[in-house]
Amino acid sequence: EKLALDSYMQLIVAAPETPVSVQARLELAALRAARGDPANALDLLADALEKNPSVEVAERIRLRLAVVLLSKGDPKAALAQTAAVAKNPATTFPGEVRYLTAEACIQQKDWGKAIEQLLPFRDQGPFQNVPGLSDRALLRLGHALAQAGQWDQARVSFETLVQRFGQSPWVDEARYNLGFAWQKMNQLDQAVNNYAEVTRRTVSLLGAKAQLQLGLCRLEQKNFPEAAKSLLVVPYTYDYPELNATALSQAAQAYMGLTQPAEAAKLWQRVVKEHPNTEWAKAAEQGLAALQPPPPPAPAPAP
Repeated sequence: EKLALDSYMQLIVAAPETPVSVQARLELAALRAARGDPANALDLLADALEKNPSVEVAERIRLRLAVVLLSKGDPKAALAQTAAVAKNPATTFPGEVRYLTAEACIQQKDWGKAIEQLLPFRDQGPFQNVPGLSDRALLRLGHALAQAGQWDQARVSFETLVQRFGQSPWVDEARYNLGFAWQKMNQLDQAVNNYAEVTRRTVSLLGAKAQLQLGLCRLEQKNFPEAAKSLLVVPYTYDYPELNATALSQAAQAYMGLTQPAEAAKLWQRVVKEHPNTEWAKAAEQGLAALQPPPPPAPAPAP
């Protein structure tokens, strides 16, 4: 990578005004941004725009600018770049314009405009199979719909991603969010099925979160044996402290539902010991206090 960076810089210095130097700036900016140097990337892209590139290359530069600006949390500036590209009705990048515009709207919590930009990736042929883009757009559409409280439409978006792009790197996240959408609609068995599929496919943080939600669904159904079993899989399988504390605390609630207070007490004690100074530890201490027998009544005063 260092050799690549040096080669790009040598090319730019040797022929700063040529089209190939513009392309070098564009590619070097992508590398800089990927390595956490957005300021350098923005400078390179601004320089590239000043070299009078062709329309297509200029649009590539502007879209890359939008990506970097979004990474910096500057959605207004990103929208200015996507809007400049959108003015060209013959742009080669209509999908990228829509997607990046939607991302800027999402950062601004403008869910309605984000949904408007992303719906064509679900419903319109030209946008439904853009390589490396349509699957991500469907995922973000589902997120925007969920934020807008449109859970059934969010479900449709996540299901569409899974059905159309079964090999996408976003499938597991889509399935998790599909489970969450079913859960929000109180279709708990459907939610469990999707969470279980995620746990079979990955042991990542996403898998741990799916296992936790699966147990919470069973707890909500008052299926206390399955809830306790599913929740305890989390601390015994994964190493994510916040999730483990949540799972142990909720498993204790399941044991209370099974009228097994001694088992619940063991889990609450574990939470207090392993996760001190957390909200879950405070809740566990309250649960343990509630299990203590009431103090004996005070003796009656002497006559």
